[in-house]
Amino acid sequence: MYPNKTDPIKTGEYISLLRKDRGMTQFDLAAGLQVSHQAVSKWETGNALPDIDMLLAIANLFEINIDDLIFGDSVSENQVPDDKRHYSETMACTIKTNDNVTLLLEAYEEMLEDDITDCIQTLDISDDDVLLTLCTRLSSHKIAQFIKTLDLCDFLPSIADKMDKVDIIDCIQTLDIHDAEILSKIKIMK
Repeated sequence: MYPNKTDPIKTGEYISLLRKDRGMTQFDLAAGLQVSHQAVSKWETGNALPDIDMLLAIANLFEINIDDLIFGDSVSENQVPDDKRHYSETMACTIKTNDNVTLLLEAYEEMLEDDITDCIQTLDISDDDVLLTLCTRLSSHKIAQFIKTLDLCDFLPSIADKMDKVDIIDCIQTLDIHDAEILSKIKIMK
């Protein structure tokens, strides 16, 4: 039985979940679909629905049924398979207990973004190369979270191209960045 109408918010949340599960940023998905990252952002926030051709492209990209995509499939991040969640939690605990950045770099591709972010914050990682590597698995919001938590003003210009405009502005405001040199290096997409 089909719902009477689509719910753009559910569809958007599902697109976001699928994207994050593949370790893609909004920019990555936009490039793959040949649309702007703003379009992806509008879909994910429920402010717009993709047209039918785009829905087909998204369903094909993520190898899912278009009905599941349109109606949001009722999937949430809490429905990550238990074995993947257990592995991620166990690795995060081991990494933090042993203060082992090398192990994090070996395991991050199989870990959930909350556990990666927790490791970054707990280990107080500030090496730009390590952070750039780890950020390939994080959403814009999670990147902003650890930048603000660890007060990484100098790192923001290095990663801003992988972040949404809203998260960049949030970092600038939260960290009260006024340094003209840092601000000039930050590229905010219009």
